[in-house]
Amino acid sequence: MRLEASCNPCFRLVLLLCLGTLAWAAKPLQLDSSIFQRQLEEVPADTKVLLEFYAHWCPACQRFAPEYEKLAAVLNAEPKPAPKVLVARVDCAEEIALCSEFKIGHYPTIFLGQASEFIRREDPSNGVPQYDLQQGRSAEAIIKWLNEKLTASFTLNTGSEPATDQAAFKAGSAASGLRVPIAPKAPLRLLPLDPPASNLSQQVDLRDIEGATLLAMRYMLQNAEALRSPTGQAAAKGFISLMAQAHPSNRCRTDLQQLQAALPRLWPYAYHQGPDASIMQLPICGSTLEQPKPSQDPEWFMCQGSKSGSRGYTCGLWLLLHSLAARVEPSKTGGAVWMSAIKGFVGRYFQCSDCAQHFMEMASEPAAAHVKTRKQAIIWMWSAHNRVNARLAEEDADSQAGDPASPKEGIGDSIHWRQEASSTAHPGGGCAHSSRSTSNIPALESISSIADGGIQQARLRAGLVTVRPMGSGKACPIPWADSRRSGVQQEPHRKTGNTRGTNE
Repeated sequence: MRLEASCNPCFRLVLLLCLGTLAWAAKPLQLDSSIFQRQLEEVPADTKVLLEFYAHWCPACQRFAPEYEKLAAVLNAEPKPAPKVLVARVDCAEEIALCSEFKIGHYPTIFLGQASEFIRREDPSNGVPQYDLQQGRSAEAIIKWLNEKLTASFTLNTGSEPATDQAAFKAGSAASGLRVPIAPKAPLRLLPLDPPASNLSQQVDLRDIEGATLLAMRYMLQNAEALRSPTGQAAAKGFISLMAQAHPSNRCRTDLQQLQAALPRLWPYAYHQGPDASIMQLPICGSTLEQPKPSQDPEWFMCQGSKSGSRGYTCGLWLLLHSLAARVEPSKTGGAVWMSAIKGFVGRYFQCSDCAQHFMEMASEPAAAHVKTRKQAIIWMWSAHNRVNARLAEEDADSQAGDPASPKEGIGDSIHWRQEASSTAHPGGGCAHSSRSTSNIPALESISSIADGGIQQARLRAGLVTVRPMGSGKACPIPWADSRRSGVQQEPHRKTGNTRGTNE
């Protein structure tokens, strides 16, 4: 008797479930600390492991994810092609300690080795082949490398469709067929601001900066390899010192000042093994530095992306760097102190490889060396952010890795200072900058002018910031923050531009 599948709903359901299982089985195996050893112990001795270390917030990793999915679609499929290779990955944003054991310096990092070599949790670079990203970041380039290393003849199955859903990437493709499902993560609860902000937009800005500060400190103080070197120690202490002086959040600044005061005891300069482990018990911005289990990202507000994995930490970090530039000491060398601290942090502790490389290239240009004052730091940071967004806009158009609800757009192609208090208005009236509907710095009055839980708004005493709109010779002053802690006239908060545009 012939079974009519079209008339049997149960049969169709079973068939769909089976097909779904097969589809998920060809994804990268997601590993975390709870299953890392057990899953690798189950890998047969005749099977190599291609292991990627990445961070879900890293734009370079997001753009690489579809290529890695293509590899898994071929190598993790059943029956496995010979020689056998298991494609797996670890999200270092959620597994900071695990990745620290492997001394991962940047994301993405890819190794090829036996499961037993990874189980030992030793530095893979001592003997396990590592893929050089300079050879290319396409699935084709990695397949070519695998063929050379394994004397294989792998080819990509062009008919397969890789999973490019960022939600699956962020969650680690939990339905890979080998991973035990994990309960949804609850958002990190932050304590109310003190003093409370007067409206939602003030809370949003400051909470995003607080969340980014907490993550930046966690990532930095658990990067054991970088912390061991004298330059890494100096970079970490320089960044902590800058935030202890200029952070816009009262509670964050207080916590950072207390941490800075404890550093001589917890991390003397003569001690090059990283700080004492007890440093992770100290409070930062209403939470402890120690990463909770399961891992929890802060709850994002203005930096919340429209799809999982977008914006978040990188958006909040941009806001933090902008606010530090505007709040650094208004001395003749305040901007230089800011630049030195930012270069140290990004160069040593911002591990998204492409982002860090491009930022450090900009920070090595002559214009960066000329940053001495707070005013110059503000403008350099603004210009650098525009350049980054211009580059990412092109890359996102090809990879579709960005946030479609927050396209990366700049606010001008020429930014400069004018000593005279003059400006040019649009023919129709109003300032040139005020007519633009998008901005790479959300709410210009809000980002760098957040001071002690409230929005403070004033023009810099030193001069007027001006911007020339793209394709226009017109310019007019842009109100910025005089973020000195006294003598600032508070004005009503007014949003300028697209408050969802800071989105690397």
